[in-house]
Amino acid sequence: ELNPNELIDNNKNIPSPNTDPVDLLHRDAWSPVDYFGRQHQTMILVMETGAYHSNVVRTMEWWMNSEFHAIQKRDYAPDVRTISFSSVTSPARDVVPEFWLGVFLGEDILLRGYDANPPPGLVRPSNILNLSIQWEALQDISERYTIGTYLISPQGTVELQNDSEPVGGFWPTQHWTAGDIIRHNVAFVLPDDLPPGHYAVWAVMYSAVDGSRLPVSDETATTILDHVELYTIEVARVGFGG
Repeated sequence: ELNPNELIDNNKNIPSPNTDPVDLLHRDAWSPVDYFGRQHQTMILVMETGAYHSNVVRTMEWWMNSEFHAIQKRDYAPDVRTISFSSVTSPARDVVPEFWLGVFLGEDILLRGYDANPPPGLVRPSNILNLSIQWEALQDISERYTIGTYLISPQGTVELQNDSEPVGGFWPTQHWTAGDIIRHNVAFVLPDDLPPGHYAVWAVMYSAVDGSRLPVSDETATTILDHVELYTIEVARVGFGG
């Protein structure tokens, strides 16, 4: 078992949020995770530290949030946390997304587009939806925002959700500067008993202080909604296709 923090050089300053975390990790730390983790659909990182330890970088957690797709965080005690990930690799931070949108949230943030694995279309219960959303800061951002990613049922209710700060909290919006490109990677494990039908995947960004959502507008500055519908999926009936 590897303690991610044992393999980080001591006496280093906290790195900038735009640092590529793989540059901070010793190969002996990330290589086993990269190799053995990919033998499974999901993996779980057990941590003894969190954001409440201001002097700990948590480089392994940072790298996994950048490299893979986060499913869920659980806090069991002040010093016991787990983060589950899908083992599907995220596209590199600066790669142009497969599905381009180019919509604005507020005046200073651009949702450039997204990559989805599997792509929009037919899925089955127990499948894992991997979603990488690419954002761009058009100006320096001073406010702290949370990204909400939601699976919306055919009835319009939230079936699954992930509410987290960008890159698992390692690149919060108040540290975004003009021109920064950020990828936020999440995954949903579809329940075995998820009813069949057409579902939508939404993205929102809202204030971490009062919960108010940023308005969404197009290139003409016309406000559309308070959320972005990224794409839709059709959940097949159990047993469909054999």
